[in-house]
Amino acid sequence: MKRTIRGRRISIDLDPDETLSAEKREKDLEKKKQKALKLLSTYPICSPFNQQVEVRNSPSGRGLHIIAWSTRGLFERELFLLRKIAGDDAMRIYLDEYGGGRMKEVLFTMKEKVKIDG
Repeated sequence: MKRTIRGRRISIDLDPDETLSAEKREKDLEKKKQKALKLLSTYPICSPFNQQVEVRNSPSGRGLHIIAWSTRGLFERELFLLRKIAGDDAMRIYLDEYGGGRMKEVLFTMKEKVKIDG
């Protein structure tokens, strides 16, 4: 994989465990959110991302999107690793990493797929 600097934005998609009861799903999602935010604020390679962070509800209302902007950016490999550790959706990471061509962060809105350049 190339060692090129990626854009200065990272998007982490968090989904609750759908096998849990509604009450436990809410707690599961909160736990995942806290883990991701802690990672962004404390892990050495994440330090550029802890200045500007947004947490949004996903369009379905079941999950969350954490979006952070960096002052310097990270290498692609570092971003994939960060997203995996933060609990990002595994299928989205796979599509971004192995989808071919230029890396894009994939977000799904309703039933349409929207690609956002990083």
